[in-house]
Amino acid sequence: MNLRALQMDFQSFILAGDMAVTGRLSARSRPAIYAHAYRARLSEVLASEFEKLAAYLGAEKFDRLARDYIQAHLSHQPSARHYGQHLPAFLKSHALSLDDLALSDIARVEAGLRNAFDGPDHDPISIAAIAAIDPSRWADLVLSFHPNLALIPCDHRVDGLWSDSPIIYDQSCIYLIWRLGLVPMYRALEPLEYTILQAALAGQTFGDLCALIAIEADPDQAPMIAAGLMRNWVEHGLIISAAQA
Repeated sequence: MNLRALQMDFQSFILAGDMAVTGRLSARSRPAIYAHAYRARLSEVLASEFEKLAAYLGAEKFDRLARDYIQAHLSHQPSARHYGQHLPAFLKSHALSLDDLALSDIARVEAGLRNAFDGPDHDPISIAAIAAIDPSRWADLVLSFHPNLALIPCDHRVDGLWSDSPIIYDQSCIYLIWRLGLVPMYRALEPLEYTILQAALAGQTFGDLCALIAIEADPDQAPMIAAGLMRNWVEHGLIISAAQA
């Protein structure tokens, strides 16, 4: 057997578990230990990336999930950082989700928090900078948001897993995920804020946001509600700039 064939056989055994390969190798060179180490390392990567999910499932069930995921998703990148990116979608059709439909939502929130932590750095705009803008220009302001911000729709309230009350509720919600400094943050959005935030992310002006609030809520309070939302977004580092349309 030449070196190229040996290398291909070795890769086939490590990645796909092709047992036929071992019959072409001597007992001394059979690489079972490497195959086990490969899968064990990827399982460790998944457990590290999805700590809450692993704790929620328990070791036995999470090991089963990891084995199935590794079998379905080979690693094709030198870095394992994004190896688990398909796990939330994979969970939707996994047998474990037949007994617990919240598993995919847990994984989605956890992946969102990790992505926010790893995302690019941008300095948020300050309250002072917003206050310095002439009020007559506010109607035409367009807000730019931190690129780490994500809106994640879920069918269950799973944020209890990140608190002292690890209870999951069968209630749909939208999670806002972002990073404040070096700390990934999350919170469930009220329907009105979600609607307005979507519009702001789409590039609508502050005046447009006020008009939208007037439809969804008390028209007389629309400017104050919009200003309150924007202040909250600025205080939490979600906005990086505000410019004229």
